[in-house]
Amino acid sequence: MDRHPIFDIIANDSSSSSDDEMEMILRFAIEEERLNSGGGSRPRRRRTFIPRDFVQATERIIRDYFAEPPLYPPNIFRRRFRMSRSLFLRIKSTLEATEPYFVQRRNAAGKLGLSSIQKMTAAIRMLAYGTTADLCDEYVSIGETTAMKCVKKFVKAVISNFSEEYLRSPTNNDIARLLALGESRGFPGMLGSIDCMHWKWKNCPTAWQGNFTGHIHEPTIILEAVASYDLWIWHAFFGLPGSHNDINVLERSSVFTELAEGRAPLVNYSINGNNYTMGYYLADGIYPTWSTFVKTIPSPRGPKKTHFAKKQEEARKDVERAFGVLQSRFAIVRGPARFFQIETLKDIMTACIILHNMIIEDERHIDEVERGDYQQFNETTLDPKILDCSTIQSTGLGRPGDCISTYLTNPGDWISVPVAWIIQNSWALLGSRAWDSWAVLVTWIKDPVAWTPDAGAWIRQKLLGSRLGQFKSPGSRIQSPGPLMQAPASFFFQP
Repeated sequence: MDRHPIFDIIANDSSSSSDDEMEMILRFAIEEERLNSGGGSRPRRRRTFIPRDFVQATERIIRDYFAEPPLYPPNIFRRRFRMSRSLFLRIKSTLEATEPYFVQRRNAAGKLGLSSIQKMTAAIRMLAYGTTADLCDEYVSIGETTAMKCVKKFVKAVISNFSEEYLRSPTNNDIARLLALGESRGFPGMLGSIDCMHWKWKNCPTAWQGNFTGHIHEPTIILEAVASYDLWIWHAFFGLPGSHNDINVLERSSVFTELAEGRAPLVNYSINGNNYTMGYYLADGIYPTWSTFVKTIPSPRGPKKTHFAKKQEEARKDVERAFGVLQSRFAIVRGPARFFQIETLKDIMTACIILHNMIIEDERHIDEVERGDYQQFNETTLDPKILDCSTIQSTGLGRPGDCISTYLTNPGDWISVPVAWIIQNSWALLGSRAWDSWAVLVTWIKDPVAWTPDAGAWIRQKLLGSRLGQFKSPGSRIQSPGPLMQAPASFFFQP
């Protein structure tokens, strides 16, 4: 390699230049020589120019999916783009009107650049399939670097244009609908369920891996979300390291910010004649006993509490289902994240949640969950003799969540708090079906005191004609329920 001419100038210079000036000139020369020689951690290489035909690629995509009639039917479009064609075109028109990057332009040589359909197709394919940017080149005719740029621009555009509508807090109409749905499922006052999920960060910087590694033993980033029965995600808080648990995430999230600041819409519902203005979320056992959480009953005793625990765990799975559908629709959040910047990962997760909610709304007309008119739900009224909640007034607990929190900390007082009404309401909705479960029979055998005389009479009547008679008379089984456990387990599974 030829030596830089500056070295010869310095060697032959006999002027009175100071040593500092010479040293500065020498440093500039060394740096320039290093850059020209391709020095550094990675050798520099010239970018390869590939003359892609953008016009032909756009025409191919239009012919396959947007022509009349298209080559591929709507169901295949939905499978590959994760949304309907009408929703795709709606997003496209919005982005073209607000984001200059998605407007097709000509370059300095007069050649047409990438179209908005190409850029959106590349971005959605990477989000939907979780593939690398290089795989978009063959069909979309878009380079790897440009494809990654399309993803970053697309998710930012989705957030800026649609987050206000599709990642909003529940409005008054939304709350009325959620309350009606929760009451029909046996949980009056329920606004959804809350939980966290982890997204593996494959390219987490080495210096951060200890902070982002938790019980999964790999670097992850945590998403906290609140979801309803229709899988709509009402709250999303993403970005904390995977070493945190759900309680740490809750203390840093904004799920109750509006409530604390007094800006949250009122939640009006009635429990046994008492009106309340604070809703609650269903949560698992790790969450604190706050007034806004209803958790399951550990080791429930008795058929009512057993049924309540079952229904609570069943309804709490709404957020788990939402996580599953989100990861199925957008595989990029299911597999390891390959981006290096955590800000980019936040944008990707937020945009996927917004698109998920947009798809939920777009397909609501074909979803059984939202077909009913929520204003026509009948309120379930219980006989006051079943449960008397008048003692709530004397306890000073003016909010249902406070009573629920009291119940969780003192289960012995369960009959005096509204959560008992929830248990009773869930049991009442079950109706006569409760007696058709062999698990209920086993529960009675373990704890016969918890059953009413009517329940015992029903069991006696059922046992008179049962196969248990071949072991002993039914009467002896009732007087001494212990030997019933010696019956073969297959008996309980037979009609």
